Amino acid sequence: MEINAYEDEAETMPVHNQKFYDENGDLVLTIDTNVDSDLYGSPRAGIKVNTPDNSRSAMITGNGLFSNAGKVQALPPSSGLEYNGSVVGLLLDKNSNINGIGAGVMGIDGTDGNTSGNAKSYGGFFNSLMAWGQHYKTIEVGSNYNMDQTDCVVSCFNQSGTITIALPPNPKAGRLAMIRRSFPGEIIINGNGKLLMAPGLVNFKGMGASGGQGDCAILLFTGSYWQFNRMRGN
Repeated sequence: MEINAYEDEAETMPVHNQKFYDENGDLVLTIDTNVDSDLYGSPRAGIKVNTPDNSRSAMITGNGLFSNAGKVQALPPSSGLEYNGSVVGLLLDKNSNINGIGAGVMGIDGTDGNTSGNAKSYGGFFNSLMAWGQHYKTIEVGSNYNMDQTDCVVSCFNQSGTITIALPPNPKAGRLAMIRRSFPGEIIINGNGKLLMAPGLVNFKGMGASGGQGDCAILLFTGSYWQFNRMRGN
């Protein structure tokens, strides 16, 4: 459907918007080619919904999705709990892939080495996070392994001999990695281009050849070094 409207009788100034008002005459919905603007001030088309007093809004534009209303209820009234948010995702279906993941809200960092810009990028950002039932990506290995950018916990299952676990390349400040010695075999941690502070600065750090089964190395990258800490196990 195409709607053609003009601001002047000569039909030389087209109006590229629709506005909807509630019964009290308050503007509550706008469909416009200039709902929002980009970083350089160029207009972006979209849909904008306002509360009647114009104090809160939600919009979908060429820039993305925004909402500051915060009145969407995440749980039904029968729960007896009141959890509200500006954006709520409720997962009701799961896929059938044994390695698949279903999530109410999912964020994926799609930037790569060819993406311009100097800012650090993440699949999600929260200035304050409350998490229930927190989970980490975990992998079990019995031989040498190179951690990738998504690995968090590595459980080493080598019964004997020595295996090397290389930490993720190009880590961002705040990156956490945990490596557990689940069996008697020795583990060597490779900083993979970054030094480990263990104490002292080293490229490699071993988790003893005798004793120490159940120990867990907890490593935090501070922006300069991997801080090595060991949690004793059995």
